Amino acid sequence: MKNSTALYHRVAAVTLCCVFLACAGDGTGLDENGNPIVTTSGITLSLDEFALPVGQSLTLQATTMDADGNVLMGNTIAWVSSNPTVATVDASSGLVSAVGPGAVTITAQSDGATAGADGVVVVSAAFSTDVQPIFSANCAFSGCHAGPTPQAGQNLTQGNAYTSIVNVPSTEVPSMDRIEPGDPSRSYLVHKIRGTFAEVGGTGDQMPLGLGELQANEIDIIRAWVQAGALNN
Repeated sequence: MKNSTALYHRVAAVTLCCVFLACAGDGTGLDENGNPIVTTSGITLSLDEFALPVGQSLTLQATTMDADGNVLMGNTIAWVSSNPTVATVDASSGLVSAVGPGAVTITAQSDGATAGADGVVVVSAAFSTDVQPIFSANCAFSGCHAGPTPQAGQNLTQGNAYTSIVNVPSTEVPSMDRIEPGDPSRSYLVHKIRGTFAEVGGTGDQMPLGLGELQANEIDIIRAWVQAGALNN
């Protein structure tokens, strides 16, 4: 009888130990509270792309989801830069800092799921010395965006361009400003020079009209200026 009682207690102890280990997340799919462990199946980022001048920064945000598309809370995100000589990223916060000119991809990782934001860093993106010269050379002509009656009322001549575009509703898509400080994706002028205006409900032709498309580095400078706050600097 005594031996049977001892055996019973040993079996009970082993059983409790096994239950505890199962609840501790040893591969059974349960966490320490006995709840199912849900892993990340997908990640979406606050930005798919970005442009910054050297010395500026922004913070990317990541949303994790399970296999059914439900948003997960509290999942750990690890951030990695493909080229730290162009832009670094804080491994836990997603703070991106522009270091040198070039291209970079910032990747968020969680439970094997990944998502990336493609970025470009330019040397400088000041309005007076970098952006206005692009407008002056490609857009600020009589019959285009200059003169007494500039196209769409958008005057891009020096001394007039800034107040004509920043926080000013566009003619073709009035719900979208020509330039929305901090947000190139919501800046209609950026879509016009990139040729993506139809995607946001715009019409007409890619700008500049008749002179050929802007160079990629010129578009990057304008994007970086907008991303950095579209300052009148």
